[in-house]
Amino acid sequence: MFSRLRARPTGARFEYTCGKLLVCMADRKERINTIRTIGALSTVGFSFVLAVVLGALFGWWLDRLLGFEKYPVFFLIFFGFGLAAGIINVFRASRKLK
Repeated sequence: MFSRLRARPTGARFEYTCGKLLVCMADRKERINTIRTIGALSTVGFSFVLAVVLGALFGWWLDRLLGFEKYPVFFLIFFGFGLAAGIINVFRASRKLK
């Protein structure tokens, strides 16, 4: 496949041909940037969910450990901390993407 790859200049850009397939370098860079952006956004979503779940699980564990099964005080507190941490992670990641 790569032995048949040829470059030919067309103005300011080079286009690579392989049989009937024509791929422009600018389009390739756009696709690479799109894939990187999608990867960064999926990481943001994962880190948000993980922060909330870890906060809730830690609070639930503390409630069980300290005998607050009837009133989930620590669950609610650490769920809020996890939610806040997740939101902060989203804002930090959005600043990096800009």
